[in-house]
Amino acid sequence: MRKTAARIALAVMLVGLLIVAIINRNGALLPDIWVNYYSRSIYPTFSYGFYTFLNYFYFSVTENAVVILSIAAIPLVVLFVVSIVKLAKSKGKKALGAFLYKFMVAVLVVALVGVVQFQLMFGLNYARDSVSEVLGFENNESNDDSDEELLVDEYEAACEWAYQGMTQARSRLGEDYNGVTHIQTNFEECVYDANACITAFSEEYGLNLSMNYVRAKPVSLSNLWSQTAITGMNNPLFGEAIVNTDNMNSVDFPIALAHEITHARGISRENDANFVATMSLCLSSRADFRYAGFLQLYDHFRGVLIMIMDSNADLEVNIPGDASELAGVNRDLFASYAYWFLLEDYSLSDFINQLAEDTNDAYLESNEQEGGTDTYNVPSSMYLDFYLMLVGNEESNESNT
Repeated sequence: MRKTAARIALAVMLVGLLIVAIINRNGALLPDIWVNYYSRSIYPTFSYGFYTFLNYFYFSVTENAVVILSIAAIPLVVLFVVSIVKLAKSKGKKALGAFLYKFMVAVLVVALVGVVQFQLMFGLNYARDSVSEVLGFENNESNDDSDEELLVDEYEAACEWAYQGMTQARSRLGEDYNGVTHIQTNFEECVYDANACITAFSEEYGLNLSMNYVRAKPVSLSNLWSQTAITGMNNPLFGEAIVNTDNMNSVDFPIALAHEITHARGISRENDANFVATMSLCLSSRADFRYAGFLQLYDHFRGVLIMIMDSNADLEVNIPGDASELAGVNRDLFASYAYWFLLEDYSLSDFINQLAEDTNDAYLESNEQEGGTDTYNVPSSMYLDFYLMLVGNEESNESNT
């Protein structure tokens, strides 16, 4: 009877793993309406308990678990090997086989629970409607390359908008003795305000993100993280967003923080998470958040205009930017670059960085994110579409008044 029950349990687990593996293919075999219903209506409730429980801890449970397991890994492996050798000598091969069978079943149970947890907390959200679809950008013809002059005008206007937002926000920030700006509050306040602006953005534009508060955690070993070029991560198994705090500058840090919180709120695609993070910061009441968001936009739009200018010398392209105002922005950027350049002095930095990049790339590819780490890049046309939508709404509101 025990053998029969064990075999049935093993068969059920194997079938369960197969079903979960099929679902893991980006929810491709599930109807869109099912996935969207789950992401918009079930995920917020399901995830609430995990994030609420983890909010009681001000330290990263994920980081501590990894450190403890890393330290204990070798002793545990040695203990396991010694135990099975002793078992084989004292009770024979039959007892050893029974033990290994039970051990395998236990491993499969843990794996099944882990895979299901990952899918419910993160995997299925890959298949929800993209942010572009929700905002109605998919069929937007404003970026038709057949009218290149109109396209240039639109990008120039968007770049000017980003430039004004960036410089105005920076003018409200203080500078240190090197002329570099910094984040204006402590980490916990940054987390609170990032949650608030993402909530406001979701409600304003109908993204239906989870409304639970996500207490992002600082990483104690942030300097080691920096050597892998990792600025943050979302752990769906524990329901925890953790952020590298070794360099809380005004250029990169707000984007990384908002990005991980956006993941935890129900957006799994990397480019969508970057878009929501950037635009939420741009519409924030905090000057340092707006500065980071508009700087990201200005960099995107400026890059597009430069490419257009290089590819067509006949077109007149004007890139907004006053040298005196950009001097301060450049100081902030150089300070950020200097931090990352210093890490090149570490002997293992290149190896660790490449290993982390390859691992993340493989992870994204396995979750149907074709292009791997390239999917972090938000198409500039998506930012342009959003700008045009804002302009259109403002003009509509003015005409109605």
